Amino acid sequence: MYVKNIIYRSNKIINDLNGELDYGLSMTNLDNKYINITQLEKGVIHHCKKCCRVLGELNKKTIDENTYKIEEYIKENYKKSITIKEMSKSLYINPVYLGQLFKRIFGMRFSDYIHSLRVDEAKRLIEETSMEISDIAKELGYSNHNVFLKYFEKNTGKKPVDYKKTRNL
Repeated sequence: MYVKNIIYRSNKIINDLNGELDYGLSMTNLDNKYINITQLEKGVIHHCKKCCRVLGELNKKTIDENTYKIEEYIKENYKKSITIKEMSKSLYINPVYLGQLFKRIFGMRFSDYIHSLRVDEAKRLIEETSMEISDIAKELGYSNHNVFLKYFEKNTGKKPVDYKKTRNL
């Protein structure tokens, strides 16, 4: 009875997640296939290992899909004032889980990643345009010019004005 419940539930979970077991126990072949308890035990263990492998692959697929969604969201919104809570609502992902996933995928916190992208874009704008530093800060979503200066210097080791001087030599 317990074995049938394990088999039924594991098959249902994988099926509900659109996964496929290339080999799995079914309710029909359970009664016919195993003659004694030792064979049944081996069959159930084998089935559970297969289920774990399939669930691991489904989890990796989900992480890959979430990574793509995260990257697309950030590309579209990093110049705006965004938070991980806003992104989690947009992507329908729990904010705590998203923060943990983000750190695992990108190796840093969400806010640090956003500031890093903005600073990289600021460096490009300093090098390729004649925009004023304050306009660049506004363009990149910084409502406070001093906050922009702080993160720019933190990421480059230079103030934007000094960076501009070294690039325009």
